[in-house]
Amino acid sequence: MSLRKKESSVLYEICVELHSKGKILKNENIKSLQIFGNRFKEAINLVNKRRVKKYIFKPSKRAIWIVQGRKKEYQIFPETNFCSCDDYYFRVMKSEKELCYHLIAQKIAEALDKYDSEELSDKDYSLITKKFRVT
Repeated sequence: MSLRKKESSVLYEICVELHSKGKILKNENIKSLQIFGNRFKEAINLVNKRRVKKYIFKPSKRAIWIVQGRKKEYQIFPETNFCSCDDYYFRVMKSEKELCYHLIAQKIAEALDKYDSEELSDKDYSLITKKFRVT
């Protein structure tokens, strides 16, 4: 199994368990955390510090996920496993790993329903997204 499929599969199983039980109970899921190295611990720290945020725009119901990393905020696209951080560009795109810890944090936060959420008007969408645009 390729690195890409393995990390995604492992994280999916962990998130299913977190969502249903609120913690990781299965030994195989605990053992499989090794695949992430220190990234899982860093992701959990972000979740515990409530550094994952979801903006929901009304009336369109568009959503944007933001994770506050060590240095700045990063935009996350969970459907495509994309993050705007440097680690994504330098390691994920080189297939050295599949997921940065910001993506892992977003998925865990969503599974645990442990993130901040803010509703905004659709007209505020460009204000939030402009800081993530590459010019």
